[in-house]
Amino acid sequence: MSFPIVGTGASAGGLEAISELLAALPSRNGMAFVIVQHLGPDHESLLIELLAKRTPMPVTQAGEGIVIEPEHV
Repeated sequence: MSFPIVGTGASAGGLEAISELLAALPSRNGMAFVIVQHLGPDHESLLIELLAKRTPMPVTQAGEGIVIEPEHV
């Protein structure tokens, strides 16, 4: 299956813009979204929990062996 993968990166200050983007998208969009957040090594990311509140698409942590799927973040 072929589908677009949209990659976005930001520091913690970009969270609002990413949240607004995801909130404006329809859940049935045929795209996968990969979000990369720049954080200091002492900070734990709350990105998954925060973005999951803004989109009906499933939001998961990337990791080794994960399959990128359309209509997922």
